[in-house]
Amino acid sequence: MESTETGLDCLTYLSGNQDNVSERMWNFFNEIVTSILGEKGILETELSSAMTPLCIIIKNDPVFFKTGATEAGNPMDLTCQLAVKCF
Repeated sequence: MESTETGLDCLTYLSGNQDNVSERMWNFFNEIVTSILGEKGILETELSSAMTPLCIIIKNDPVFFKTGATEAGNPMDLTCQLAVKCF
């Protein structure tokens, strides 16, 4: 789990120091969300750490968050699914 936490820390740092959200960062967004939704057993214990880079990515590109399409689906829809699962 330490490597997972370190990876999330790196994503938080990288996403917090970019003005724009790259396609690669949206791919990480998808990986985090689909990992939790799919119950892969990787991030369930790191939910609070996983939410930080997600929130930063959303803040940095709110238009794409609302209207964009990624391989896993619309980011807003994925986030709503995540919220339903967490509550």
